[in-house]
Amino acid sequence: MTILKILKKRRNQSIYIDFQKAYFKEIKKERERKKRKEQIKEIRKTIKEKSKITYIDKYGYRRFNDSHRLVSRWMVEKKIGRRLKSEEVVHHIDGDKLNNNKTNLRVFPSQEIHENHHKRNLRLYGSWYEIIPEKYTYST
Repeated sequence: MTILKILKKRRNQSIYIDFQKAYFKEIKKERERKKRKEQIKEIRKTIKEKSKITYIDKYGYRRFNDSHRLVSRWMVEKKIGRRLKSEEVVHHIDGDKLNNNKTNLRVFPSQEIHENHHKRNLRLYGSWYEIIPEKYTYST
């Protein structure tokens, strides 16, 4: 909203005071817009930097460029506070290989137990991954 439009709207009131208030409101809004633009630039910059740190391998998993370690294994190690054993398997609960959120990762002691978990889900729910069947969801 421009200053002239504000002045036209409020002719009966004290024009000087309204002009001052409107002017400072516009300045404040402009500062907020600039701040938001800077925040967006920072977010885009960090995304670019992160994309340089990792890459997606031919199987669809995210790995670090320098060590070629799986990001999901690294995230679980941070979560549990120790290094994973070579036989331990990281499972993506929602099935999205790129979703390395700590809440989406689960550790199985062996590949056999991990496969049995998938087979159980397939038998019970008809899906390889944990999907809550519609009969158990709440409708609003």
